[in-house]
Amino acid sequence: MLVWNLLLYQRSVHKIRLPEHRVRDIGCGMALNCCHLKGGYIMQNIIDQLTIFVAEWGLKVIGAIVILIAGKIIAGLLRKLVVKLLTKSKTDPTVISFAGNLVYFLILIFTVVASIGKLGVPMTSFIAIIGAAGLAIAFAMQGSLANFAAGVLILVFRPFKLGDVITAAGVTGSVKEIQIFETILATPDNIRITVPNGKIYGDVIKNE
Repeated sequence: MLVWNLLLYQRSVHKIRLPEHRVRDIGCGMALNCCHLKGGYIMQNIIDQLTIFVAEWGLKVIGAIVILIAGKIIAGLLRKLVVKLLTKSKTDPTVISFAGNLVYFLILIFTVVASIGKLGVPMTSFIAIIGAAGLAIAFAMQGSLANFAAGVLILVFRPFKLGDVITAAGVTGSVKEIQIFETILATPDNIRITVPNGKIYGDVIKNE
């Protein structure tokens, strides 16, 4: 704008006679330069903001991902260790499988909480939110909680063990695995069937 004003002043004072189209061309060029300068400033501001965002949150996200991966690996190793130790102590195979899966899921839960904390979420606020939503979660997962409780009762009272042929929940088969939430059976024609623990323990169990 300063150059444009000087140009107009020189035309009026010194009687510089420039063609009108030349004046218009100069004015358009100056306007384009101003637009380029403004656009460059905006772009630089966006780049600076993105750099700050990546520097602040990029490391946190990477750290959270590393924690998740490491936690999953550690959970798998601890499950194998628990299974190995219980096998050496000649523990019931049913208890071994259940204990291994329980340790695995507990470590995963701890890993998820740690990764959320790495992202900068205050743990007190997070725990308060979980507590407030606990009732809704309990209603939504009441089937899973019932299956978990039934699995614990199966381990405690042992109505059957691995290798037994049972009839429960309308299914007959050999017990292959007792997990936290379900039991895996194999039918005589070698078909694997997964039955929720709640249905098995809440029904008549025929152990052949």
